[in-house]
Order: sequence, then C-alpha cells, then structure tokens
Amino acid sequence: MNDLNESQCGKLDQILHLFGEDGSIEADKILAIEPNQRRANALVDILARRQFVTRVGEAIGRELPIILNLNPIADIFIENGGFSSEFKKQQVTFGGNSTVINIHTTGHGNTINTGDNAAIAADVSIDQSEKQKGGHPEPGPYLEADLRYNSSGRSNEGYSDKNPIEIDDQGNAVYIVGFASKPIIHWRLDWEYTLFIHNNSSYPAFNIKVEQVTDQKFTNLSKLPKINNLQPMANLELSAEFEDYMESTNVEADHKLKPRIPAALNGLCLQLTYLDEKRKEHVTLVTFEDHEIINTKK
Repeated sequence: MNDLNESQCGKLDQILHLFGEDGSIEADKILAIEPNQRRANALVDILARRQFVTRVGEAIGRELPIILNLNPIADIFIENGGFSSEFKKQQVTFGGNSTVINIHTTGHGNTINTGDNAAIAADVSIDQSEKQKGGHPEPGPYLEADLRYNSSGRSNEGYSDKNPIEIDDQGNAVYIVGFASKPIIHWRLDWEYTLFIHNNSSYPAFNIKVEQVTDQKFTNLSKLPKINNLQPMANLELSAEFEDYMESTNVEADHKLKPRIPAALNGLCLQLTYLDEKRKEHVTLVTFEDHEIINTKK
C-alpha cells in the first residue's frame, strides 16, 4: 500500500465499484477507468495480490484476463472506504511511523490523541493562509488525462507531379500508373482518439477548461461547456483528431501511420484549468513525450 499514490488508490476503488451487485465483470470494462492496458493489468494484479479479485481466462496477446471475479473479502473492504481510506490514514506520520490522530475540540482547548496514550492539551488557532506557507497545501481536486486510440487511416488527395508523365494521342499529359508501379500520391493522414479526463480525487472540480498551449496541437479537439463540473472518481470524454499530409507511396504513408501517437504530436501539452469549491484555481499539465502521457499538477 505504501507505494500507491492517491490517483492509483482512486482507480482501484473505481474498479471495485464496477462490480456493483454482480460477482463478476468483463475485465475490459476496466479500460474505461484506465485506458492503458499495461497499467490496467498492473491495477488488477494489485487487487489479486490482496485477494479481492480472481483472474479468470488468460489469453495470448492480452494483458488483461477475460473475466474478473469479486471475492467476498472485498465487500467489507469497500464498506470501510477502500484504498482511498487506507491512503488517507497513512498520510499522518510521526518519526516515520504511521499514526492515526483523533482531535476532540472543546472550546479553546483541543486534545490531540497521538495513538500511544499520550495526550497534548493546546490552544489551537490555525490560519489557513499560514498553513499554506508552512508547506501544507489544502486538499483539492486532481484531474489527470489519458488518451485512447480509436482509429487511423489515409485518404487519396490526388496524384503527385513526381509520377512519370507521357503525352497521349490527343496531346494531353497523363500520369503513368500501373499495377507494377507504386504511384506517388498526396495523402491526408488522420488519427482519431478519445481524451479521458479523470477526477482522481475525493473533491469535485468545476468549470474545467482544456487548452492546447504548445505549437504541437490536435487538429480538432472538442470543447467543454463554459459551466461544467466533474464529480470525485468520475471522468469525462472529449474527441480528438490529428491530421497530417505527405507526398509518397502508400508504403511510406502506412509506415507513418503505424505509431498510434505520431511523432508530430511529441511535445504537445494540454493545460487543464479547474476550480475547487472555494473557487481556487488548480492546473494540471498533460504532456505527450515519446508516445507516453505525463500528468503534472502545478
């Protein structure tokens, strides 16, 4: 548990809640929570090691099993708050040892129970702005993004002038294109995606804005309404499309289409801006680097 962050704990809880009243689910449903197959499989392995689920039906070429069965021990764990509850309990540490603190307020005197029967009476007056300066930021929403590849393809936009040309009997210039040759064509290449924005926190986010802040950009990216919200442990979807053009044979065009995230998108950065309930602004930067997506909260 100590090596899991808040975002991963939230995703694990979402997977457990997928079962609802059912004892089993198709494992591919997890991809709605974690679209990356390798990371989704790692989350399943964590649940299996804790004996909360059982993997059923492994297949060659698949990261995930075919079916997941929910074990009875998971029901009590879910009722007690799941992984998110465990994570929060481990955030308070003294001397490197995890300690649960219970604070009982009685007017001006607060008694702090450190868990080892030692009681400290104190007059506590905490100014939130000073708490911020002391390196203890207030909790708030944390949005992260991931990208699901849907499809890619090429469209013929016309023959290139680089193809051989002959003059026909009427004196017209014609391109020489046959089965034995690979004509050079103006291609339009396009990739289509679904951009998932996950609220991997216990706090709602309001009025989310998605901006492309680098020269590398999606050709089309659907927009959110100006007034919107995203509840804890939920996600929303945007459609994204990237277009590129090249003058080549079909072989070269297909080679360029092969990566699911093309090299032309390397360095693309999305800025997610959103508010918490106190209307404080939060920002997550989503960067595309070497076919991977990196989320960084500022």
